[in-house]
Amino acid sequence: MTPTIDWNTNVNGNLSQVNQVFLDDRKINRLGQSFAPSTNVALSWTLYDGRRMQTRYERLKSEGQQSQIEKKLVVQMRWQMSCRPIIKY
Repeated sequence: MTPTIDWNTNVNGNLSQVNQVFLDDRKINRLGQSFAPSTNVALSWTLYDGRRMQTRYERLKSEGQQSQIEKKLVVQMRWQMSCRPIIKY
């Protein structure tokens, strides 16, 4: 939901040579060139994205809570396993 700025720049060039001979023996020899730079700046800012960002945050929050619970269960199981008496026959 932050603004985004895009900047595009293009440079185009053209070189052409014209050689013409007419029926009355006139000749035209021309050399032409063109150079056309262009640039564009665009600003876009999403004002409303259909609660996508809030939904993603809530999902990550619940996954974080689940991982905390799983971590506690693993610690408890390892503690219980380490406290068991070792029985030798």
